Amino acid sequence: MHTYRIQRTLSLVAVLAFALLLAGCGEREPPEPPPPPPPTPEEIAAKIMGDLQLNQPLPAPGSTFPTAAGRNFLSTVRGAKTQNSVSPDGVLALQIVSQRLDSRLRALEDNELWEHVLAYSDAHLILNPGSRRFNRTRDKAVVELRKPRVTIEGFFYDGRTDQTSVFIDFYLPMEKVTYGEKVRVGEEFYGLKMVEIIGRNQGVTMEYMETDETFDILFEPTNR
Repeated sequence: MHTYRIQRTLSLVAVLAFALLLAGCGEREPPEPPPPPPPTPEEIAAKIMGDLQLNQPLPAPGSTFPTAAGRNFLSTVRGAKTQNSVSPDGVLALQIVSQRLDSRLRALEDNELWEHVLAYSDAHLILNPGSRRFNRTRDKAVVELRKPRVTIEGFFYDGRTDQTSVFIDFYLPMEKVTYGEKVRVGEEFYGLKMVEIIGRNQGVTMEYMETDETFDILFEPTNR
């Protein structure tokens, strides 16, 4: 009888221990999932190129690059360079971005989008300090941006002097300002000289004094 009680007691202890073990297992929190793998160089590059809009269609011909947009663009490039220059994968990502940026820079030059070309040339130097690859391209952009963009607003003939004056708007891309002037043949404003009036007030021929380039500007009154 005594042995039976001992066995019964031991059985009860075992059952209670097993129950406590099950209860403890039920309260235990599941293990945390493993952290995601670090991004690959291609994924890092894709994020940077998205931030810089390097895969967007090219701007329309004649488009400008607003000052604020240019500052933000270069600031994003600097931030990407600082953040990703400390790891091998980040450095590889920057190389991928630089290749895409250089390709887009050539396309911008082909389309004579000089304000964009200047900003992208500066971005290339941020990613590739000391590079001379686009020095000539940048110099060309600066020369082109010093050339005013001309819009003819109208003509005025003075019968007393037998001379025609042309009302012209000069947009200066480097300063991003526009000046209106009354110009006669032979006069020079903002680096441009008016060579002649075309036909019966159909337009004017201008000479860019820095490069000796001449070009015609036609009067389009229907667009006014």
